[in-house]
Amino acid sequence: PGDKKDVDLLNYVHAAKKKALLDAMELSGLQMTDEAVERYVSGPLPDHDACGKFDNLARCFLHGRCGLEKNLRLAKEMFKVAEIYYPDNAAVAEELVKLRACVTCGRTDARWGCKLCRGVRYCDKRCQQRDWNRGDPPHKETCARVVHMFPPGFFGALREKVAKEEEASA
Repeated sequence: PGDKKDVDLLNYVHAAKKKALLDAMELSGLQMTDEAVERYVSGPLPDHDACGKFDNLARCFLHGRCGLEKNLRLAKEMFKVAEIYYPDNAAVAEELVKLRACVTCGRTDARWGCKLCRGVRYCDKRCQQRDWNRGDPPHKETCARVVHMFPPGFFGALREKVAKEEEASA
């Protein structure tokens, strides 16, 4: 009897993970192969606390676990979506602050970014060169170089949509 409950729960989790990823793909225009979707759906269960599906996906992209490849740009964009849906979640806001900081020295006013992947930030050229050659691991080895970004104006439109949905349900 317990085995059927476990199988049912696992099937429910797999269906929820697939729906979350497909929702994110539809929302963003992100394209992933069927193989990559299946790797995420059947991959390990998350080992992090998340407040919802977009926060969970962001953390999976951030750490490169749960069957998704590490992609800081996609993590940052999923955290932005999570921030819109869950504006009171301090953990999401904290992750965004970290992702906007210099990856080399940690300064929070990082204005430089990798021109190839746009996934990491630096406070100056010296930090960028240090990370490119001697980071842990060096960014030249981990740079995604190919970025699927949300289209321009996406976050503004999503904020408006969520606000209208909240007004309608109030």
